Amino acid sequence: MLARRMLAGFAMVIVVVGGLLWQAAGFCFFSATAAAAAILVGTRAALVLLSFVVAWWFGRGRPVKGRIGIAHTGSLMVRELIATLRTFFVLHPLEPWLAGTPEPVRDEAPVVLVHGFFSNAGYWRWAKQFLAARGISNVHTLNLEPPFGDIDGYLTQLAKRIEALESRAGPVVLIGHSMGGLVCRALLERGWHAGRIASVITLGTPHHGTLEAWFMTGTNVRQMRPGSDWLERLNRGKAPPVPIVSIYSYHDNIVVPHTAAILDGAKNLPVRGIGHLEMGFSDVVMDLVHSEILAAQLNC
Repeated sequence: MLARRMLAGFAMVIVVVGGLLWQAAGFCFFSATAAAAAILVGTRAALVLLSFVVAWWFGRGRPVKGRIGIAHTGSLMVRELIATLRTFFVLHPLEPWLAGTPEPVRDEAPVVLVHGFFSNAGYWRWAKQFLAARGISNVHTLNLEPPFGDIDGYLTQLAKRIEALESRAGPVVLIGHSMGGLVCRALLERGWHAGRIASVITLGTPHHGTLEAWFMTGTNVRQMRPGSDWLERLNRGKAPPVPIVSIYSYHDNIVVPHTAAILDGAKNLPVRGIGHLEMGFSDVVMDLVHSEILAAQLNC
């Protein structure tokens, strides 16, 4: 549903803005359409730049091993912009046509990929290809609805997805990006595991909230604000009943400060020079994910 809404929204913006440029500014039809698309891309680029400014301002104090130079910083911002454009203008709106549901491999524990805030299963297309090329093909996704809903409302959706898989190949490995990691942890905190979940791997998850959430709205966004009642309850819970791995970036432009992604009792694996959305497209991150999946499956 989100994919179709985004596709319709992008088309409407281009048509409306392009129409205004065509009629009011005397642009030809094709120039007006191209200019409208450029405005849409430029707006997204400005938001990415702003997110890095906020992350830099509030994220100072990185350890020496986590620092990068000016050239690397420029490359980081460009790669995050590319990941953003790829995600929001291709993978998200085209998700219904890009998504595939592979037949489960019965002798391999399933892996379930859980997307983050205002996202959908399309985000994981590259990650699924990466894992499949390394022999992990029993990989599944889901779309959490509604986009701005209560995180607790997503738990039933994830539980049903796991139940549909567990009887075929045993306990699953959950991988959650950003808010998706909180959904996975909340499912555990509610006591829904009992041998169904082998491990949880989170990517860029704001375990202790993010200051960026103060610039957005929605029930799930308010729950991800530092000090929210929802996060306080989640983090007061018992020790996780299964292994949790938190992969986070010193240069995450959405989880601010980056230390909010560090989780007590988890195996915390930092990376550097990688942005928030880029994590799903990064060889460095996916190599870590691949290793942790193998470790979890070995211990099942």
